Amino acid sequence: MTIIISITLLIIVFFAIGPTKIWTYFFGSADLGAIEFATFTPSIKPNHALFCPMGYCANAMADKVTPTFDLEIDMLKHKLLTIINAEQNIEMVASDDENYEYRFVHYTKLMRFPDTIL
Repeated sequence: MTIIISITLLIIVFFAIGPTKIWTYFFGSADLGAIEFATFTPSIKPNHALFCPMGYCANAMADKVTPTFDLEIDMLKHKLLTIINAEQNIEMVASDDENYEYRFVHYTKLMRFPDTIL
């Protein structure tokens, strides 16, 4: 019975403090910072995934090859930000409009596990 009460209290504390604050306290910022894709070497951790266009990530094998789009860059930016802004649980953590580089963190709905999107 003590174990059940302890687990229940831990769950209550987890959600009272907030999952995002707890993940940040134990694991640091969800924002991985800027990445230079031309020289990037991905992590070997199983919770890591790399998606990029063919030939874009020269030092790494992409887990999935992403499409390229035949659009003006400002139109592509507009479409990307429209999609991102329509999603819940995503926040922009960095933007460089001059170089069209943006970084986001997406949090899962219940447990608030963070994923960095570059």
